[in-house]
Amino acid sequence: MIPNPPNSTGYWLFPSAFNFILERQLDNGGWSSVEASMRDRSWDVDRILNTIAALLALLTRRSSEVEVPDDIEERIARANTTLCAMLQSWDAGSSDNIGFEVLIPAHLDMLEKYDLRYQFPARPHLMALHEQNMRLAKPESLYGKEPSTLLYSLEGMIGKIDFDRISQHKNQGSMLFSPSSTAAYLMSTTCWDAEAETYLRNCMQYQGVPEVYPTNIFEITWDMTPHYALMMVTQTFAMLLRRWEQGLLPGIPKLLLTEKIRPVVFGIAVEILQRQLEDGSWGFHSRETTAYAMHCLAAAAPLPLCQCLRKETERAISDGKAFLLQQMQDWAKPDLVRTSKVTYGLGVIAEALTLAAMRHAD
Repeated sequence: MIPNPPNSTGYWLFPSAFNFILERQLDNGGWSSVEASMRDRSWDVDRILNTIAALLALLTRRSSEVEVPDDIEERIARANTTLCAMLQSWDAGSSDNIGFEVLIPAHLDMLEKYDLRYQFPARPHLMALHEQNMRLAKPESLYGKEPSTLLYSLEGMIGKIDFDRISQHKNQGSMLFSPSSTAAYLMSTTCWDAEAETYLRNCMQYQGVPEVYPTNIFEITWDMTPHYALMMVTQTFAMLLRRWEQGLLPGIPKLLLTEKIRPVVFGIAVEILQRQLEDGSWGFHSRETTAYAMHCLAAAAPLPLCQCLRKETERAISDGKAFLLQQMQDWAKPDLVRTSKVTYGLGVIAEALTLAAMRHAD
């Protein structure tokens, strides 16, 4: 959606981005980063935002009358139909993606400029959340020197702020290391920002555009799967119990450990065992989720209370290893188990977790 600056070759700054959108439109007319076999209500915002953004790209291209695909009307019609269906069934109250209460209303406003208006059951709740967020976030604060979380979701500020007054917040050419937020800034400022363009060009060296770039400065713990939380709790409590048994934590009451923490770890181990699928995996046949579960069982297994589960635990870890070995060629491929504005994955983290989990089965 970003046009080239004046005196440049070609009209569009990133023509490959539009081609990416065309190639990935689904048969139903929508867009999603999540495979059909993995979809449940947790990914509603992912599908809605991907579809709204792509539909806006199609509408922008059509209105520009520059390099317009022959089938663009049919693509827009299909996208509009599936977006209507998505919104009708969406439970906004169960969504927790970052900034959805800012981004979705803003995108709906932009669609209205193309005479596309959507009424759906969750709209009153969504707009109430939006108004509350805007009161608390105070978009005018972006004009000062102090950073704001709104910098991560500037695409939700189009038409609401003066983008010429926020360049002081750039970091390495980006707006809070968000490619989409930086793109919104670049297409909305009246003075071309070469630094922001360079940042976006660096993002475009990948297939598609990453959720965050670079990822070495961003938290990786926005994980949607319950297995991640269960792994962290189990590993933490198991370490606590070992330190206490070694006499290193005499100040912790024995009753707390024996009557509260030990049963929690045991219950988690039982739950993990019960959730394993027939092929040895956990979650939506996910490599990363399987690694979480194996780490969880390995942490719980040495504890005295979990000794009665020893055979089941060993078998589950062995089956998990077999599943991961079958998927070895895809270890570096990220599972889309993390959430931000939309779902995303981190290949390096996925591979590291998988390699570590394999050691538990040795």
